[in-house]
Amino acid sequence: PLQPYFINANDLSGRKPATGLMELPWSNYKITPFFTLPAGGGYFFRLLGLSYFKCVLKKAIKKGDSMFYMHPIDISRKTIPSVNPRNRPFYWINKGEKTERNLINLLKEFKGSFTTCKDVYLKNLDK
Repeated sequence: PLQPYFINANDLSGRKPATGLMELPWSNYKITPFFTLPAGGGYFFRLLGLSYFKCVLKKAIKKGDSMFYMHPIDISRKTIPSVNPRNRPFYWINKGEKTERNLINLLKEFKGSFTTCKDVYLKNLDK
């Protein structure tokens, strides 16, 4: 789904179930009808970079609320122990200072556009 969506194991219509459990979907960018790139933050923010995310988030925000996620490890400068780091070569791309700098720039670019998941949930609760 592209908008907040109520999760209901018994009904895929998106109607509000008794649990009130809502999915807040990550942003994505449809390149072609058959190819979509993620734009939800985290690893993809490190891999695809600031310019890509500025462009995609501008488009996503025009359509409604958009999810952007960062984990502390994305901006950590510490090396996390691994049994065999060669098994995950892309995991370490742009981790640390560069991503922290890009995140600060992204926050400045979209100042006033960020909110909490709780606020998005409450706004969509009665839909």
